[in-house]
Amino acid sequence: MRFFTRDCNTGFRDGFMLLQVFYNKGNFNRYYKGFMLLQHFARHF
Repeated sequence: MRFFTRDCNTGFRDGFMLLQVFYNKGNFNRYYKGFMLLQHFARHF
């Protein structure tokens, strides 16, 4: 259970960093899609 939680946290952190990269590039469309995808995963966990 502890490993699962740590794995999820790593995934969320990597996803957030990826969103920041898209946002910094000014590609809002990809940023929005990535954010929706992250919310989709957040609903399942």
